[in-house]
Amino acid sequence: MVITAGPVAANSLQSEILGIKWGTDISRLKDLVKLWQSDIISFYLKPGVSHTIYDFRIPSVVYGFFSGRFFAAYARIDDPVVFSRLKSELTAEYGTPRVKRTAKNEQQILTWRKGDIKIKLKHYQQDGQMKLAFYYMPLSEVVNETQQEELQEKTWTLFPIERGKAPENLKPEDLPSIPLFRF
Repeated sequence: MVITAGPVAANSLQSEILGIKWGTDISRLKDLVKLWQSDIISFYLKPGVSHTIYDFRIPSVVYGFFSGRFFAAYARIDDPVVFSRLKSELTAEYGTPRVKRTAKNEQQILTWRKGDIKIKLKHYQQDGQMKLAFYYMPLSEVVNETQQEELQEKTWTLFPIERGKAPENLKPEDLPSIPLFRF
């Protein structure tokens, strides 16, 4: 299955991303697998689904829920060329990003905001890891953004970090569709 979000779907980004409407209650989504939960924030994966964002294949997307309602999507970026092209696409569509560099995590964060949506493109200089995040601000602003990102960072460690090791709540048939990485 391929789900697309790109220039054609940019206007609909205010209402949904990757086929899920912002604010959707998790109880209405049957094909997600819970990765991790802390109090009122939880993260899910949609195994076996191929994602395309701006014509780029994204190996995996983690969906964030606040009080059971969809508020964020996080995509791992594997290729610096894809990162650069995403930066160009987002800049062309949303204008010049706000750029923030942090010394603590040695990261560069590019941020765009349009309407109710905030988009972040991050590059961790030390290890080269990259990600793209979409936030639905009416829900996201309720959550302390720093706390939300710290919790999301923990989510990436739930992907198998050892060959053959998987999160407990995944079924064996889901394993071939989940990339083996730690982000």
